[in-house]
Amino acid sequence: MLAVSVVTTSLEYYDFYVYATIAAIVFNVTFFASDDPVTAAVNSFATLAVGALARPLGGIIAGHFGDRYGRKPVLVAGTVLMGLSTTLVGFVPSTGIVWLAPSVLVALRICQGLAVGAGWGGAVLMATEYAPKNRRGLYGSFAQLGIPVGLIGANVTVVTASAMLGTDQFLDWGWRIPFWASSLILIISFLVHRYMEDTPEFRKAEQKIEQVAAQRSPMLQVIRQYPRLIISAAFTYLVGIVVFYTTATTSLEFATSNLGIDRNVALLTVLISAAVCIPLTPLCGYLSDLYGRVRIYAIGIVVMGGWAVPCWILMSKATPSNVWPLIIAVGGATLTMCFQQGTQATLFAELFPPQIRFSGVTTSYSVAAVLASFSPMLSVVLVDGAASNGWRVGAMILVLGVIALVCLRGVAPTHRSRATANSV
Repeated sequence: MLAVSVVTTSLEYYDFYVYATIAAIVFNVTFFASDDPVTAAVNSFATLAVGALARPLGGIIAGHFGDRYGRKPVLVAGTVLMGLSTTLVGFVPSTGIVWLAPSVLVALRICQGLAVGAGWGGAVLMATEYAPKNRRGLYGSFAQLGIPVGLIGANVTVVTASAMLGTDQFLDWGWRIPFWASSLILIISFLVHRYMEDTPEFRKAEQKIEQVAAQRSPMLQVIRQYPRLIISAAFTYLVGIVVFYTTATTSLEFATSNLGIDRNVALLTVLISAAVCIPLTPLCGYLSDLYGRVRIYAIGIVVMGGWAVPCWILMSKATPSNVWPLIIAVGGATLTMCFQQGTQATLFAELFPPQIRFSGVTTSYSVAAVLASFSPMLSVVLVDGAASNGWRVGAMILVLGVIALVCLRGVAPTHRSRATANSV
């Protein structure tokens, strides 16, 4: 089941970050071109936010069916929807041919948001609910591996297409190639999920679920019983998603538009940084099995917040002839994320009982994702076209880190009581 979780999240986040990457370096000069580069970047990143706004709806639907009928069918449906909608983005005509093209783009982006809202929670539970009690942190971290693996896959395809075609052809039509490649996901997802069975923990709880099914939906139940827990959990993770968004997307726009760094160099920097996460994410998950989820999670929040301002000040010092400040800044930000990424999936899963766990996990994650989706736009506004303003993005992350630590104090007692009672 670890392989299923890794493959599923990798495929879904490949699709997700292909769009985010192209939005950062292509859509601002094609679909949303403007005389004001800040306006163009904000409009391009706005489509990211639109997709994220669909995540809660995807989470509601997935949580209802995932808690009622199993993790597997929801996981398969989310993966197929993501692959199909991403492939279709590659066929959206330019605005010169169809003036409604941006609207079509937004509609497909909404489908992506629905898919991620459904698929991530299923992959996390497939990993954690199959795990031995003393290895849940390690197993849960493998579901999170899909985030850097998907980002690497997205950047590799974009860099390859850009390098082979050149700037003009890439901006004209070559950017579509990474989206077309997503059609393979439909085939791979079928092969991966064909023989997959639902988790033992869901099957064990299935009889109890059937008994309460007629009374209320799992989503309504989790919202009524755990509203403060959902909000607290979401705000503990918000800083991590913002760091990832600003590292994976905003840094690309910042480097190319404000620092004059070559597009492929910026992409390779993010790619190399994402590769660092692959060994470190499961290591941090394993450390959470030894020293506790909350402790490792808190370390992640502290180092992310502490590095944020120096990161963006350092990044602003990069030049086309000296990209080392960019590499160190982005690489450092990626390192700080691993503590939280390696722990987050299992921590969230352990907060909720099995019969409403899918709903609880996806709702908490979706709330954080919606709020974080505005961070690329806000970052562009904060920078305001001047590289020297990069520190403002770091200050935003630092504030979110402080909020996350406060909210973690609200999550810790619930997590501790459930772990002590062995109720997960």
